Amino acid sequence: MQLAGEISYGIYILQLPLQRYTYFLREVLPSPTQRDVLLAVVIIPVCYVVFRWFEMPARLYLRRLLTGRPVATRPI
Repeated sequence: MQLAGEISYGIYILQLPLQRYTYFLREVLPSPTQRDVLLAVVIIPVCYVVFRWFEMPARLYLRRLLTGRPVATRPI
């Protein structure tokens, strides 16, 4: 549940760009429900990757930069 909370911001931010990117699927998947399900299946792993490989390192870097001391990392 904590991980879901951590990546929820990425889901919020990335849903519109991913939805527009997958818009071309309207000819392959004519049903809006099918497109929404596919988007949900794609967006969660994408948001985890963005969180793990971009957001966490950026957060740690900014904390070190602003505080001037090392910041302990925690595994996710």
